[in-house]
Amino acid sequence: MARKGRGLVSYPKNIALDEAQASIRAVRFAPGLTNSERTILLRDGIQRLRNENILLRDVKHLLDINER
Repeated sequence: MARKGRGLVSYPKNIALDEAQASIRAVRFAPGLTNSERTILLRDGIQRLRNENILLRDVKHLLDINER
């Protein structure tokens, strides 16, 4: 399970989780992004999961996306 300040990268599929987590955290917490930029980042994060046949709802509990 991910902990704050630690990536999920330890297996190839976890690279997708780590990259999706980074995109989703940016959407939620990065100041100064436009709505368009947030949409692009969110789609990017979800697509990275889809590329590995992972559904966000199945791994949401593994991602550190709820708090700063």
